[in-house]
Amino acid sequence: MTTKILLPLDGSKLAERMTGHARRFLHAPGAQVLLLHVVPTAQAAEDAWIELEAMRDRLQATGIDATARVVVGEPAARIVEIAQEIDATLIALSTHGRSGVARLARGSVAEEVLRNSPVPVLVANPFALKENEELPIRTILVPLDGSKRSAEILAMAEEVARLHGAELVLLHVTDLSWCHYPDVARPHELAMARDFLKRDLERLSVRARSIVVEGSAPEKIIEAIASEKADLVALATHGRSGLARWYFGSVAEAVLRRAACPLLVSNGERCVERTGANLEIEAAAS
Repeated sequence: MTTKILLPLDGSKLAERMTGHARRFLHAPGAQVLLLHVVPTAQAAEDAWIELEAMRDRLQATGIDATARVVVGEPAARIVEIAQEIDATLIALSTHGRSGVARLARGSVAEEVLRNSPVPVLVANPFALKENEELPIRTILVPLDGSKRSAEILAMAEEVARLHGAELVLLHVTDLSWCHYPDVARPHELAMARDFLKRDLERLSVRARSIVVEGSAPEKIIEAIASEKADLVALATHGRSGLARWYFGSVAEAVLRRAACPLLVSNGERCVERTGANLEIEAAAS
């Protein structure tokens, strides 16, 4: 399957720096990227197109199959719609450009895309966007909670690891804060975690190992990013907790706010409804 990345840009430096992370997914044969700028009015399209065209040309000069497009509409809805339209395999965007990181939990473009995207999303916060250059992927951290939903990200993580010769580190965090008798429950919970991680490891065809720790999932994932020197975290937005918890401090949201590397996120569900048509200012151009 051809890698086809949708890369939304908004004219901000942070959004532009996301290009460096997206480039790491463009090494597969036949990979393509569509640069997209969603503007509020037709009058704003001309300036947006000039910037987008210049970036497209720079990417093409390095041998990347890049096209560009400027459309009018509401950013999150249009990003999701166009991802469906072009059969994108990945959307790559920053958590904020001009809107501010605090808006992540209050209806930001990134959050809306994460909730509704029909494909996995590569997303990074300002801490992970300090540099613009393409960096190698050597270690991919994959948090798993034992549910089938959380394990759905494994196939793509394995594909990325194979492409870059990276190692997968499967992480399970056992949280016994709910338990009245943690000392009694701990051996059973840890044994279960090791068992399902062992099964996952046996199905993989790339270098991989597993870690089981105890504590708060967001805290331990952030710690593991640092201790394992992870270049990428691959996870589902919901496993046992349910998609609705994205609004209420879910693990994925908490990690995204603080992670010093990009996240490859899958919400486990594909959008089936398409948003209404909007005026297109510029067709895809090469």
